[in-house]
Amino acid sequence: MVTDCINPIIGIFLSNYIFIGIEIVVTFISDGPIIKSVGPNRLTTVNLYGEAWFDCEAEANPTPSYQWLQRISGGLASSAVRSNDARLHIRNATYHHQGEYICRVANYIGGKERPVQSDPVALQVVGKPDTDS
Repeated sequence: MVTDCINPIIGIFLSNYIFIGIEIVVTFISDGPIIKSVGPNRLTTVNLYGEAWFDCEAEANPTPSYQWLQRISGGLASSAVRSNDARLHIRNATYHHQGEYICRVANYIGGKERPVQSDPVALQVVGKPDTDS
């Protein structure tokens, strides 16, 4: 958000002239990120070796950074960074790409990181590998 304020400054009378100045004050208000949308769908199905993408849209001031994280199965809750853009584009999808993804959006205000995460979206990979040789 931007707030504008115009304050007139009355000048000095010199002979027959009047000097008038205008002071413009612009105040920038910083906002932490708000995720507006993630998709195109909560569940996307793609054929084996096909391609898929997810988009993350957020509002923030200053402009945020994006990360797409894939949840990795295992004993501990962990994830792997799959993209550092607002769009995650998966080419040549394999079963390793199957699973849940989270969009992480962050910006810095006053030197402090302000991160938020989306609800998960899921990728399902279908089809069997071509075993003809």
